[in-house]
Amino acid sequence: MEDAIRVLIVEDSEDDALLVERELRRAGFKPAVRRVETADGMAAALSESGWDVVIADYSLPEFSAPAALSMVKERGLDVPFIVVSGTVGEVTAVEMMRAGAQDYIMKDNMARLAPAVERELRDAAERRRTGEELARERQLSGAIIDISAALIVMLDPQGRILRFNGACEKATGYAAAEVEGRPIWEVFIPREEEQAVRDVFGTLLTEMPSYTHENHWLTKQGRRRLISWAAACVRNEDGTVRSVLVTGIDVTDLRELERRLQQAAKLEAVGQLAGGVAHDFNNLLTAILGYIDLNIPHVPKGTRLHDDLEQAKTAALRAADLTHQLLAFSRQQVAEPEVVDLNSVVHEMYKMLRHLIEERIEIKLVLADEPLRVMADRAQLGQVLLNLAINARDAMADGGLLTIETSRASVGKAALAGTSLAEGAYAKLRVTDTGTGMTREVRERVFEPFFTTKPLGHGTGLGLSTVYGIVKQHAGRIECDSEPGMGSTFRAYLPLVDADQGNAADTTGYDVKFGGDETVLLVEDEEAVRDLAARALKDFGYNVLCAGSGPEALELLSGHSGRLDLLITDLIMPRMDGRQLAQKVRMVRPRAKLLFMSGYGGSNLEIEVPGFTVLQKPFTAFRLAKRVRQVLDAR
Repeated sequence: MEDAIRVLIVEDSEDDALLVERELRRAGFKPAVRRVETADGMAAALSESGWDVVIADYSLPEFSAPAALSMVKERGLDVPFIVVSGTVGEVTAVEMMRAGAQDYIMKDNMARLAPAVERELRDAAERRRTGEELARERQLSGAIIDISAALIVMLDPQGRILRFNGACEKATGYAAAEVEGRPIWEVFIPREEEQAVRDVFGTLLTEMPSYTHENHWLTKQGRRRLISWAAACVRNEDGTVRSVLVTGIDVTDLRELERRLQQAAKLEAVGQLAGGVAHDFNNLLTAILGYIDLNIPHVPKGTRLHDDLEQAKTAALRAADLTHQLLAFSRQQVAEPEVVDLNSVVHEMYKMLRHLIEERIEIKLVLADEPLRVMADRAQLGQVLLNLAINARDAMADGGLLTIETSRASVGKAALAGTSLAEGAYAKLRVTDTGTGMTREVRERVFEPFFTTKPLGHGTGLGLSTVYGIVKQHAGRIECDSEPGMGSTFRAYLPLVDADQGNAADTTGYDVKFGGDETVLLVEDEEAVRDLAARALKDFGYNVLCAGSGPEALELLSGHSGRLDLLITDLIMPRMDGRQLAQKVRMVRPRAKLLFMSGYGGSNLEIEVPGFTVLQKPFTAFRLAKRVRQVLDAR
């Protein structure tokens, strides 16, 4: 064996110590022996390192094996402890083993000593290797915890913080030394959530092997962050909880993005509903306005009936304005885009706003030094600014400052998360007021149609929803920031275009007359609208063929041998829509011109049906006749 070992012998008899040394040498060990027989001697020896085994007599005049074993344990030394005695019995031996001794050998059976020492040295070496491996693993796990991007906290069974990694320090602003030893709910948890966190922690300790939970954390600066936690208990061999390991991810921005996506989907669904309602309502208004327009010229002015018809027309036009706002919100209103400078639109609207906004409110313009060219409907952009300004005015009942700013903005990928926008350059319109501001609940619903906080009779709830729809229709984005008592800020982004980009607006540039003798095929599934349009066109001298659907129109056209100058068709119809009908008519009458009627517009008409013009519903009889004449006379 020839193993050199250091042996500490606790023995008052030098002969007995020599007996122990002789047994070890006989077994092949090379023992370096030191003998002590008092507590002071034991303490001095234990202050030295490198002992391989302690062999102690049970009872000494001034010392004892139990006392020696206690001193070894107090110092946390992992040294095998073997008792050698010739006077005590089995009960004492069991007590010593329970106290931590590795073996108990009677002096009349010393042949057992060397095998016991060999076994304990082997076990001690294995424990050291295991301890070293555990130390390396702890070092590695500690490094992983420290460099992890996840929030990692180790808690004791009372909820006190034992470990607080670097990610936690970065997220909260607290250093680990500031929080370790303190209960987690006393440091980070908002008061209104403390009990819920305590309940979750108690459930984890008693019932669940693991748990997931979301709650807010308060940073050192007082900001709230929403954290999604996963927790698990680390248990001792007897099943008691030693510690609780908690890992977390900051989901504040993720939840806000989810909320925005849900809000966008909600607004999209409401927009589709609003568009459908507006389309049907426009058909009714077209008939109402048309028949009023046809009959008013035949009623003497100054009569009660003439005045009543004028009042009815005014009310119908107001209803038409509401449907236009609904269509703008749902991004289904037909726009006439052109390249416009946002600065010029704002400057033009400023002249109007000075008359609409009371003198108690100061209006401040801060316009960009460079032109901000966007492809947009000038009137709709004006409506955006007007609605935002009126909303700001109503929020400043006691006066204040309305600031309208324009600037160039470069929007990157990070800012576009969760939106349908493209990365690039945008014109930014910023409207800020110093009014009452909005709560979070109001701010989240501010773009919903018919939602308003104004008293009954003081608003339709369509102003900001119209703004939302117009901005979206122009491939842009609008945001709102507001806090109670802090005013509100609306930011709209519209994509910039090149200065020489073409103008998509329909221009004719000729004098317009109303009447004519051309042949018109009128296709409209709404009977009231069809009858009105047919009567108006016939009154102006046109030859009119009427159909209530696409298939009916094609059948009618197949039996018509005369010329066809113009197809007027509703855009949205069952069985066959206006686009499909126009394509089929163009195949048999290629020279016929096209005029679509629509309660809302399409986005890809020009690709599918070139050479189109759209007449927006509701319309009057004279507006219909004027547009028909424009289309027929256009080159």
